[in-house]
Amino acid sequence: MKKHLLKKLHIKHVKKMSKLDQALLGMIGIGSIVLVVFVLNMVYTNWPQPSVASLLPAEKTVMYVEVNSLKLPTKLDAGDDQIKMAESLGQPFGVNLVPMLESFANDGIAYAMVKEKSLRNHPLLFIKAKTKHSALKYFESLLLPNEELTKTNGEDPIYSYPQGQPFAFRFINKYVVIGQSPDALALLDGASSKALSEDENYLKSIGNLPRRSWILGYVDFKNLTFSENVAVNSIIEPLKHAIRHVALAVRKDQEGFHFNTFLNLNKDLLSLDRGESSGKFAYELTNYIPEENVAMYIGGANLEAEWLNTLETISNLNPAYGVILEGMVRAQANEVFGSQVDLRNDIYPLFQSEYALSIGTGEKGKEISLILSHEDRVFAEKKLEKLAQGFRFLAAKFAPKVAIVTLPDGTESRELVPDTGKLESTEENIDGYTINCMEVTGTEAGFCYAATDEIIIMTNSKDRLLKTIDLSDTTLLSNSASFRKSIANLSKVSDEVTYMNFDNFYTLTASNQYIQAFQPLLSKLEAGSWVKHYFTDGVSTEGYVLVK
Repeated sequence: MKKHLLKKLHIKHVKKMSKLDQALLGMIGIGSIVLVVFVLNMVYTNWPQPSVASLLPAEKTVMYVEVNSLKLPTKLDAGDDQIKMAESLGQPFGVNLVPMLESFANDGIAYAMVKEKSLRNHPLLFIKAKTKHSALKYFESLLLPNEELTKTNGEDPIYSYPQGQPFAFRFINKYVVIGQSPDALALLDGASSKALSEDENYLKSIGNLPRRSWILGYVDFKNLTFSENVAVNSIIEPLKHAIRHVALAVRKDQEGFHFNTFLNLNKDLLSLDRGESSGKFAYELTNYIPEENVAMYIGGANLEAEWLNTLETISNLNPAYGVILEGMVRAQANEVFGSQVDLRNDIYPLFQSEYALSIGTGEKGKEISLILSHEDRVFAEKKLEKLAQGFRFLAAKFAPKVAIVTLPDGTESRELVPDTGKLESTEENIDGYTINCMEVTGTEAGFCYAATDEIIIMTNSKDRLLKTIDLSDTTLLSNSASFRKSIANLSKVSDEVTYMNFDNFYTLTASNQYIQAFQPLLSKLEAGSWVKHYFTDGVSTEGYVLVK
């Protein structure tokens, strides 16, 4: 009786609701549904997506790189070049990657290298699939007449072709994993194996990089082995005492790409005193560098302190390494300035303040210019004259000539000897500055220098030096739109910075066949800058690449 009465009261209450009230109630209901959908979509969008690192075994993984979106920024849409890059990525597996991406791929792809107990490395390709059914249908279309896919037993079987195709594949979570053989794919198995995403070292390196990156990469240095290349392996093995892991992250925006790297180092190496630079580094020497034809600029606050710290760091690994490295630099200095110039007493002191190295092209070929700040003009000119004397003594060897020499037994021999007649020395006074030049005619070899009350200028090109002295009608690097825009995208400029103009860099290295291979990519890039930051557990590089 009571339930019946309540039901009648409820019906009476509903009947009293006006149509306007009912409409409002309906709108509130629809709005609530929209709000819930919006919140769920926001959570899904910002929730960390599963990484390929969760599928890789920590103890077997050498490296991996994953791309979380196959969509390039509009400015970098490479068209045919993008197709060629995809084709080259599939070559190690004997697959044509382009139709796979068009047929069943979702927005994600990754490449990994895992190793077996014999230290042999195996590449693996991960493709995020729309559905397992669509991917399997594509792979079945590659079968030969009367051929069937073979597969192993288990929850995630490995498929292979008896005859038709040289690769094998399997499905793990949302990914299709392609390998060169079933054995390579089997390296992902092992219930007792800890996933790379759970490894402390991996988490430490990735934790120093921005979240939700477009491209994410990681290299475990202790697993990095080139057993088939003894020369490369001999270089890598000593570095394992210093370098532990390397991580990379790339983020994209409308103008270009932010990239960050993290180099996880032995803490004992990072405890060294890096030295204090005088004043705040603000790349002031770019006010003396003409922008024209500059391919690369490297600037910093105190190269002497940086270099000596590097030598000390390397010597901590093995005292012989520091001796060998400094010996190599000393040998190069002696090649240009002679043995009478002392590396530590005559060259290092010139680099105690801000420095700016620029490399570009000119009418006579490669132009290299070094600008140094100083506080003592007399000291600077004295050191420069000593370097000039050394160059003058050795410069003729850049243009040798054939001479006939009579040996003690009376026979004649032809030998290459320095041609001193090709060494031209000039001294000019321009706008109150003394410009000294020694150039070897017919070659790119040269040494020109000048000193003002604030800076030292050294270059292999007299034209470059004159442009640096007279900046009246010159666009400076400091005012370059490309330079300023790329620098502005960095969160902080520390005590060193590197800048590259990709068009000029390509012109400078046009004869290099390896650089030529990257021309389709380089032609779409405008400029890039990067700096380094030091942490208690490693060194981070932060950079920005500007797209045309």
